[in-house]
Amino acid sequence: MTNSIENFVKRIKELDEEIDNLSNEKKSIDSKMSDCKKERDSIRESISQLMNENSSVFATLRDGTEISIRNGVKTFEWQSDDVMVDYLKSIGKFEKICTVETTINKRKLKSILDDLCDCDGLPDFVTMNQEKVLQIRAPGKHEEEKPVNKSGSSSKKMSIDDFDDNSLDGI
Repeated sequence: MTNSIENFVKRIKELDEEIDNLSNEKKSIDSKMSDCKKERDSIRESISQLMNENSSVFATLRDGTEISIRNGVKTFEWQSDDVMVDYLKSIGKFEKICTVETTINKRKLKSILDDLCDCDGLPDFVTMNQEKVLQIRAPGKHEEEKPVNKSGSSSKKMSIDDFDDNSLDGI
């Protein structure tokens, strides 16, 4: 059994190394793509300036490529949402345009549900799920723990929902 586990852990280490290498390659590719996009946008701006200097809004190149300067999509800005809401109410359009949304702060809700679970019990419509978490720590590298949850994701950053408070038992 120990040999099988050692083989699995060895493969995990190999995969982690491959993931790191691919991540570095991706960063390099993303950087090159960003540079290309910036250069493309700069060239587009130069073409636009040349056409504006010559008072031209349309051009056809020798290869048949057509270039034109046209009006873009209209955008609007307003001083504040409160002023806009008041205006929409005044013209009778508020109900047709605006919606009121309620959002739940999951971090605060989790805290309340944790308290209810420990004391009074959860409401009937709430169920608690808690996954087992496998941790693999290389000798001397305890600062680089990578808990792996059921979904298979592994990272140094975890959300509050991923925190295993059972690991604090006995403290």
